[in-house]
Amino acid sequence: MNESLVIQTLTLIGASALSIALLSRVGLPAMLGYLFAGIVVGPFGLGLVAASDGTHFLADLGLILLMFMVGLEFSWAEMWAARRAVFLAGALQVAITLIGAALVARAVGMPWPTAVLAGGATAMCSTGIALKQLQERGELARTHGRIATGVLLFQDIATLPFLVVIDSGSATGSIEFLPALQQLFVAALSLGGLLWLGRPVLRVALGWIGQRESVDLFLLSALLLALGTAYTAERLGAAPTVGAFLAGVAVGESDLRHRVSAHLRPFRDMLVGLFFVTVGMQVDPRTIAAAPLQSFLWLALFVLAKPVLAVLAMRVARYDTMNSVRAALVLAHASELTLLIITQAMSAALLPSRDGQAMLVAAALSMGLAPVMIQHNRAIAVRAMRMLERLVQRWSPSAA
Repeated sequence: MNESLVIQTLTLIGASALSIALLSRVGLPAMLGYLFAGIVVGPFGLGLVAASDGTHFLADLGLILLMFMVGLEFSWAEMWAARRAVFLAGALQVAITLIGAALVARAVGMPWPTAVLAGGATAMCSTGIALKQLQERGELARTHGRIATGVLLFQDIATLPFLVVIDSGSATGSIEFLPALQQLFVAALSLGGLLWLGRPVLRVALGWIGQRESVDLFLLSALLLALGTAYTAERLGAAPTVGAFLAGVAVGESDLRHRVSAHLRPFRDMLVGLFFVTVGMQVDPRTIAAAPLQSFLWLALFVLAKPVLAVLAMRVARYDTMNSVRAALVLAHASELTLLIITQAMSAALLPSRDGQAMLVAAALSMGLAPVMIQHNRAIAVRAMRMLERLVQRWSPSAA
């Protein structure tokens, strides 16, 4: 038995369990517990656990399962039914937020390609946090809930090009968007074609497996499909996460979508949790202490500027002001995909450590604040609207 690996694993599990137990008492999401555990036991904290190939491999498995589940929950029929929220409000929210955040990143010294990458990371919001809070409050079917859900669906798709850009840039050490998008198109066309042609076979195979009433066989088959497609995508020159996403989309069109999701979710949650631990292990508090203003700048961008830009996008999409403000407050935070883009870019040396560290801390803090903002989205929206009305009245020519 590898005693060192066992000790490291027990340390990570124990620290994660303790952190989640403490933070859950104040209503904070489990993700922050994993992050905090990684910061405490990692090389920049107590130094109890060092990053290793083993932990990174398990974290990569978590990312593959995460993107597979994102694809699994993807439905063209649902997206088309909510097409105004998805393709208009969602596209505008991502584009406007990306541009605004990229301008901020350029102002703090990032080159334009890196600034665009940072802008893309900023545009993403946590589907898990937002939908969980909306569901608990019974607001998923409300207008602002449907708008937010549509925007989140578009963001899941919009993440893929950024992951491909990072994957292609890791080999050259520079960001080149056009070759990366060409690579995404060719790989998606090739792999998507294979999955589409093999969809009848996939349906028959999954149906046969489902009839066997064997949970183990069903689970192993789903894992084989997710990991096998990710490997195939890598061999075709695309990011493994793209392959996992497309495999999830293919399975999501079958009748076994919910069953696959139910069986894989515990594995995904466990491995994605380990990914968050590795993210926390990359946070260097000394770097943040040396430049705290930059962290506060990104936090303000996530929590304050981002919802304002989202309201602008939704008003252009012709949604009423109150529902636009409430939906924007639901989206006023970062995402697991934000952390993914930032850490992958840092690992590929495409994002400077100092800038990446500041963004990581701000993203984590915004996700900690998200449940509070979503729970009180109506009260905050009402106050914001009243303040806006008073400002308009004060500065309007008639008031003068």
